[in-house]
Amino acid sequence: MVPRWLAALRSLLVSSKTRPANGDLMPDQHHLHLASDSAQLALWEWDMTADRIRTTALGRTLFGLTPGNPVRFADLLATVHPEDRAGLEEAVIRARGHRQRYARECRIVLADGSVRWIALRGQVQQPAGDGEIMAGVAFDVSAAKLAEERFRHLVEVSPTGHLISGADGRIVFANATAAGHFGYPAAALAGRSMDSLLPGHTRLAATLGGGTARTTCDLAGQRGDGGEIALQMTLTRLPGTDDDLLLTSLVDISERKRHEEQLLRGRRFLRDVIDGNPCLIFVLDEDGRFTLANQRLADLHGTTPDSLIGKYATDLWPPATAGTAGDSEERIVDAQGRHRLFHMIRRPVAGPDGKGQTMLGIGIDITARKESELEIERQRNELAHLSRVTMLGELSGSLAHELNQPLAAILANAQAAQRFLAQEPPNLAEVADILADIVADDRHAGSVIQGLRLLLKKGEMRQEPVDLNEAVRAVLKLVRSDLLNAHVAAVATLAPDLPAVRGDRVQLQQVLLNLVANASEAMAGVAVGQRRLAIVSAVDSSGMVRLSVADRGCGIAAGDLERVFEPFVTTKAQGLGLGLAVCRRLVEAHGGRLWAETATPAGACFHFTVPAYTEATP
Repeated sequence: MVPRWLAALRSLLVSSKTRPANGDLMPDQHHLHLASDSAQLALWEWDMTADRIRTTALGRTLFGLTPGNPVRFADLLATVHPEDRAGLEEAVIRARGHRQRYARECRIVLADGSVRWIALRGQVQQPAGDGEIMAGVAFDVSAAKLAEERFRHLVEVSPTGHLISGADGRIVFANATAAGHFGYPAAALAGRSMDSLLPGHTRLAATLGGGTARTTCDLAGQRGDGGEIALQMTLTRLPGTDDDLLLTSLVDISERKRHEEQLLRGRRFLRDVIDGNPCLIFVLDEDGRFTLANQRLADLHGTTPDSLIGKYATDLWPPATAGTAGDSEERIVDAQGRHRLFHMIRRPVAGPDGKGQTMLGIGIDITARKESELEIERQRNELAHLSRVTMLGELSGSLAHELNQPLAAILANAQAAQRFLAQEPPNLAEVADILADIVADDRHAGSVIQGLRLLLKKGEMRQEPVDLNEAVRAVLKLVRSDLLNAHVAAVATLAPDLPAVRGDRVQLQQVLLNLVANASEAMAGVAVGQRRLAIVSAVDSSGMVRLSVADRGCGIAAGDLERVFEPFVTTKAQGLGLGLAVCRRLVEAHGGRLWAETATPAGACFHFTVPAYTEATP
């Protein structure tokens, strides 16, 4: 195809009839307007034999030539920028010698020092007569050059690397960023194979479609120092290029890859932590389906964590608790059919809108703990029973007196009744009074036996309202004979409106009985008239019900106030050292505490507290 500028030139030369003496071309107006209006072309003709250049008025303007003066090639060459002059001259000489076209862009230095970029296109025409002519066109490309320079600057300073390669896969352009990616100077990349920097580039380019097709992928680039760089590569076929140029844009994603690797390692570590945790860990979506489940949960149900994802919690657990937030103890049947007890904790997790959209759950296996608690409770009850039996052995004299007294009274009353019945007539009024006394004495004996049975009875701790004042009276009645024999004066100061406590009556009486017996024995070495035992009931400042047992015995050394509650620590010659240890455990089982203090002016004082009874007390 004949270039547009060449077709216009030929048309102009054919229609030219005359040449004025000043050397300017004078084509007909039609073709002049065609060239001027359609393409802004400045036409020129160089008679190489006579070394004379003719051009249009636009041509003189472009080259900064004075109108009317003859123009030689040297005159034209003098207007060219010194850096472009040699290149233009060489291109013209080559075109003249080989009878070929040439195209050149160069800078023209105008009289005011400003610079204009122009494009020259020319070709040697067939000789006419004895002369040799070269003709062509010139046009202003300053705006295009400015835009090109701006674009080049933007490309050079772009944080994205850019490489342009030809159809042969070799680099024709590289910006500084791309060169920096590979550790080369930008000039050193010209002519290099794209595959030497980006393995597989040619294969990917072959899959690219026509037009302005584009594709993006991640790959490793080869650096000049032998290392690799993680890059995101985008291939774009440049439109309107006869050379099938391909633009390769490169973004350094090394930092992103490092972050991704760190995130991946963090997720793997978190997964290992979650799967290695002995607790059940799971997350439910707003529909109650598993979005996360750890290995412990999967093992419990004989499956894998992945197989649980998407299942409903109600497929495994009762609907009443499967998706409810809060804390609860739940019994779960595992894959082997065993019943396991778990403390389940469920908490809503707020989403971006601040509303709970997922549920985080943690399940703690408390089966072994519950079994241990039951075993401890059983052992505590056994120990308490042993302590009661031992104590009753020590109180056997008092118990025998308590039983002998009503039995002896019953015998005496029965004999008296027989005598009244033997009288003539029988004294039935006296017999009736005697029978009433027999019934009262029998009930007294029965209550003593019932108390013994309760103290000797084995069983779990009961939870019921207990009147501690009444418990104090029952204990004092039980040990009355022992206190009298030991010459101990017991005084009970009981709060009149003392609230009831929740607990086991027998165990609380056992604690009080042990403290009273210990206090009595502690005063064995004290003068008879000074053996005083004080029992006080009250409500303390925290609302707990407190019982205090104080004596005037030898007291307890300050360093032993806690040691006396240790198992097998005793001051008795025949004691086991378990009484106070058992008492402390019993009080603590009731939610209270037992402690000792030095009494004033002498002796020791033992206090124990238990919570007051309320309907909400567990």
